[in-house]
Formats: sequence, C-alpha cells, structure tokens
Amino acid sequence: LLRYMDRHALSQEYREALPVAGKDGTLRSRFRGTPLEGNLRAKTGSLRYVHALAGWVTDLSGRRLVFAIMLNGYSPGPGAPSGREALDELVKRMTGMAVREEEAKP
Repeated sequence: LLRYMDRHALSQEYREALPVAGKDGTLRSRFRGTPLEGNLRAKTGSLRYVHALAGWVTDLSGRRLVFAIMLNGYSPGPGAPSGREALDELVKRMTGMAVREEEAKP
C-alpha cells in the first residue's frame, strides 16, 4: 500500500496525513534530537505484545525508503528494549543513523 501510494496522484496528501517524527501525532516524542526528526513520516500501531511502525524515511545516502515493521508476540524480558524502543532502533539501523554503543561511550 505504501509503495502504491508513493506513486499515486494523491501521494503528497497521503504522506502529509501521517505523523512526523519529533513533531506531531503519535510520533511527537519519538526521534527528537536525531536526524530522523522531521524526516520520518509513519503510522504507529500497538496491541498487547504487538508493535508496528510503517511509513517513509530518507536514509543517510539520500534514498527514500518505504518500510513496514511489526513485532508480533514481543514480550521483552528484564533489561530488554520495549517494543517501541526496538522499533525505533531498527529504523535507526535501517537508515544508517544508529550510533553503536562503543561510539556513544566517552
């Protein structure tokens, strides 16, 4: 659906209806202070043990990516990332915007 709408005559209107990372809607507080802020437009979704994120983002090389990620039956143990945190990390890695733990340490 996202790839289809990317080429549709109403693609701009469709994309503009989706929340923007770090700016509004369900993504208002996500990806703030990262290169994804203002760059990622996506729809979120969650049910018990199910977390989803689907939309568009531009990676570090300038390619616009269409993505849909779903964690189904995800019940993290102690110390494991929440569903939301896991999705956010996947998007960062997919776009080349993740910082490895070793690089983040002083």
